[in-house]
Amino acid sequence: MEQASAFVRNNISDGFSGFQNIRTRLYTQFGAPSNPAKAIDRFNAYYSQLSGAGFPKASFKSPVHPVLKARLANTVALLTAKGATAALTKIKSVGGFNIRPNVNSPARLSNHSFGWAVDIDPAINPNVNKDNLPLAIIAAFTGVDLYGAESATLRAGGLYDTLLPAAIVLSKANAAVVAAFANADGLKAAMGNAVTRLAGVTLPAAKLATAHALATAVPAKQTDLATLLQGAGATPAKAKSTAKLLADAADLSRRAARVSSPKIIGTDASVARFGFFNLAPQAAAGLAASDGGGLRWLGAAIKTKDYMHFELAEADQPKLF
Repeated sequence: MEQASAFVRNNISDGFSGFQNIRTRLYTQFGAPSNPAKAIDRFNAYYSQLSGAGFPKASFKSPVHPVLKARLANTVALLTAKGATAALTKIKSVGGFNIRPNVNSPARLSNHSFGWAVDIDPAINPNVNKDNLPLAIIAAFTGVDLYGAESATLRAGGLYDTLLPAAIVLSKANAAVVAAFANADGLKAAMGNAVTRLAGVTLPAAKLATAHALATAVPAKQTDLATLLQGAGATPAKAKSTAKLLADAADLSRRAARVSSPKIIGTDASVARFGFFNLAPQAAAGLAASDGGGLRWLGAAIKTKDYMHFELAEADQPKLF
């Protein structure tokens, strides 16, 4: 490790122990798995190209590869032309170069290891495993499937004007989730929306208040809740499944209230409390758009959702040596 440049050494996650963990993979990436001296010469030369991202403003210094830096500059130019630079002023932090394993696939090195990726405001745009997203509750409360049409549109890429409506839908769903779990009134209103979507009935205010009370009881009174929904016109099957979802939402609300700060690796409770996509939709669309950054957004991924993460697509990743 002594032969590595100071710049490289200072950007290896966990220092020497981190280098020991990833050195074979790093040497292999630079084409010399059994020749450390050659690999080190190659990666010192490669990493000397990296410089501060300057995104969304010049004072942001996290290092990235020149190809990614140009893509970020393209994003700024696009949003300037669209009159949407206000979306960039909301960004508080941008993380780039960090030599480390991929969080979601530890056998591989992260694209951050090569300056090919940035993480934007990571705590409030978390990395969340699909199994940890409360997908059914989000869909019932907002009408949006986080793995549905909007995600597919943003994953496929295209022009900014094509991607922006999909990003706005996801942004509004995020805001609706946060509002639903902010307080009892928000939860009650969201439960009313869920009943309409799932059971096909609309509860008047008094019955909605009763439904909320039954769902939030400890333990939830699901049988009584299903009976109430049937009385309002829901089929027995829909009444039963809807009652279970409302009880699950009430449990999630209690757990979310105990989460005191947002989490970079999100859980269902942290997502309910602080949201999952708190980046301005114009910024996300601009970074992903073919006429802007042209980056791959893992918030639109088909497996783990990494809402903070934007990276160069494989075809755009420069050679290492």
